[in-house]
This record gives sequence, structure tokens and C-alpha cells, in this order.
Amino acid sequence: MKDRITLYRPLSQEGIAYLLKSGFKAFNPDLGRQNFFYPLTSYHWARRLAREWSRLSHAETGLAEFRVPFSFIETFERFEFDGSGYSEYRVPQDQMQQLNAALIEDVQLLETYPARPVQQPVVDQTTSDDALVPIELLIAQQAQVQAGTDLRS
Repeated sequence: MKDRITLYRPLSQEGIAYLLKSGFKAFNPDLGRQNFFYPLTSYHWARRLAREWSRLSHAETGLAEFRVPFSFIETFERFEFDGSGYSEYRVPQDQMQQLNAALIEDVQLLETYPARPVQQPVVDQTTSDDALVPIELLIAQQAQVQAGTDLRS
């Protein structure tokens, strides 16, 4: 087994610009108001977030794929969302230079999404009854979980 893992990261317009400026060699180490960089283990979840962020922010977003040694990323906290199979790692902002240095190869910008107008709610496929749940609520729930408080309890 190779000591590598493929991870995904939704990118803001600024994140895409930094990635391009770096020649696809690094993520922006300045996370602004975020304390953590959240790489995701699921392509499908990361893609969904990137697409919805473009709609919510009315700005272009993108989806990046990258590889790092598993022995590196496993040193960070991993969080799984309610047994959904979706998980993320939490890399503290002060560790971003180390993450960039650990990249095994160039970051791949898989897709970009233009700004989109507000549309109808998205089907939450994590519920058994396929109830319509606005993506804003799902993102708010994710933010609460990341902050250590879960609105669903």
C-alpha cells in the first residue's frame, strides 16, 4: 500500500487565483477568518459544496484534487459527518506551509463553477425520506459541527 491519500478541496475565487499564481504548487496559507483548512475525503461531497458555494456567494468557485502522504495527514484530526461516509481533516492554519510542502504532485483544478443565481433547494440524500433540505442549512450544520456545536442535537 502506498503512503498517499487523495483529498479534495472546494476553492473560493481567491483560492483559485492563488493556486494559479503558485503554478498549481500550493494552497493559500492565509485562510482569513478560518482557523482550519478542511480537505475532504469524498469527491462527491467536495463537488457539491463547491457548486453550492458558487450559488451562495454569487462568485466563481472550483474543486481541487491533491495528494499528500497518509502518514502526514493522519496526524491531524479527522471528522466524519454523522456516519454519512463524508469526512474531512482539520489542518490548523499555522500548518499550511507544511501541508503545501507535503504535496506529492501538483494540485489539480478539476472543475470550476461560475456564479449561479439562487435556485430551488437541494435533495438531502443523507436522510431516509429524501426530504428537501436547503443547502444553506446543510452548510450551517457543517459549520456548527466544525465549531464544536451541533444544531441537530
